[in-house]
Amino acid sequence: HALTTTGRAALPGSVVVRFVGDGARVLCARAAQLSETSEEVDRLYDLFVAYYIEHPIDFTRWAPGAQEALDELAQLPDMALAICTNKPRVTAEAVLSALGVRTRFRVLVAGGDLPEKKPAPGPLLHVAKLLRVDTNNLVMVGDAPQDIECARRARVRSVAVVSGFSSRERIL
Repeated sequence: HALTTTGRAALPGSVVVRFVGDGARVLCARAAQLSETSEEVDRLYDLFVAYYIEHPIDFTRWAPGAQEALDELAQLPDMALAICTNKPRVTAEAVLSALGVRTRFRVLVAGGDLPEKKPAPGPLLHVAKLLRVDTNNLVMVGDAPQDIECARRARVRSVAVVSGFSSRERIL
């Protein structure tokens, strides 16, 4: 949508998926083959976010077993679930609400909430602070190298999930 609205050619999903993981602004820059600091990226980003808010789950699918895992984890005593994402807060909130699972997560730390994004450790350390838990009691479940590297830098255990966004080799 953002590309075609600004007169650019649409890209196939198989190409766009390779740009996912470092936040919406970076995705827009990569898709348009622009520098992240380009003013043109501002317009692409605004169009992307506006469309995403209006269509939060048009292209969102549950990973196999994800809903069941959330159901099981929700049953565990003293289990607090959180989300640490590079998505902008407004789109993360829209997706979680549209899926009907926002209330399952006690904490959401999103792209733009802090000066740094994953793979920097700050977002995950902020999750620990908001949950008031020691990092020894956290486990990062992620499907991209940014997630696993963020956990490593924060000295938090991690579980890698192959979901189609990143290959097993890339995650490893």
